[in-house]
Amino acid sequence: MRYISLALFLVWISNWAMAQSNCSQQLSDAVRLYESGRLQEIPDKVSPCLRGGGLSKEELAQAYRLLTLVYLYEDDRPKAEEAYISLLGVNKEYQPNEEFDPRRLVNLAKSFRTRPILSGGFKVGSSVTMVNTINYRSMDNDLTNTENWFLTPGVNAAFAVYVPLLKNLEIGGEIQYSGNRIQSTTSQLWSFAEVNYSENLNYANIPVHVDYGFTLGRYSPYAYAGYSYGILLNSSISAERLNGQESSVTGSSFSGNTLRRRGNQSLLGGIGVKYKTPWLGIFMLEARYMHGLNNITESANVYNDADASSNEIRYRYGYVPSDISINSLSFTVGLLYPIYKPKKVN
Repeated sequence: MRYISLALFLVWISNWAMAQSNCSQQLSDAVRLYESGRLQEIPDKVSPCLRGGGLSKEELAQAYRLLTLVYLYEDDRPKAEEAYISLLGVNKEYQPNEEFDPRRLVNLAKSFRTRPILSGGFKVGSSVTMVNTINYRSMDNDLTNTENWFLTPGVNAAFAVYVPLLKNLEIGGEIQYSGNRIQSTTSQLWSFAEVNYSENLNYANIPVHVDYGFTLGRYSPYAYAGYSYGILLNSSISAERLNGQESSVTGSSFSGNTLRRRGNQSLLGGIGVKYKTPWLGIFMLEARYMHGLNNITESANVYNDADASSNEIRYRYGYVPSDISINSLSFTVGLLYPIYKPKKVN
């Protein structure tokens, strides 16, 4: 039984290779017929291979292009449009060469929509979070204390969708997870103490932006600007108070959700480049800056004795959250898949 299956497989391979060879020869013959002006013979020459699957993808596109030209020269517009739609089904981004291709083909192509109706995919990357102090607070003298914020790394991931508007413009929207970390050191507290503060802020962001770009071969550089609304998912705080050389106060991390506002608004802008790969879709590399517009601290709870998080951070560590906004600089890579729906538009 095993040998019979192998024999059948070899026969199938042999027949497939023979059909492939025959159809390739048929297509070559059809090209010669076109060059000699014998247009009426071409449809019967290539049609069996179009139905039988004996052509490679490149040969199939060539065959439909040839049929489109034949029907255009015969002034059979409906059949020419039908063949051109089939051509776009094989090569979704086909564009005639305006310098070398017949004018009839170029004009026909201009009556079809060939750009993607949308592109969707995923992006992942890393970021750096920066803190802007709006109103500094302290358990001691605000004039003698100093709080220094550090640049801290984070991560982000997003599902993105892009919809073309005009030739060089598109609108993009994302659902993004952003993991931000902020850290600071407050020194000269009561002239002897130092507080090391760390907080993880996890957001679900919804950025919307308008992109402007242009194409250079397979590369498409672009720049964009927009707005983002973020929803706080979770805040986790950890701290340590150093009392000079004598002792330190530490403890487990605790929730800071009641000390942070739920919403965070930002303006954003960035630059990037897309690379159109032959098979994997569109690879993209992007840099983005997000500028926080609002105070993320829930100021009403900072000195609220009924709030457990406020009590923990103040009375254990001697720290009071300041009013702050956060900015970020991120670098991401992504992969997009364009969705095409060729359509006659005029």
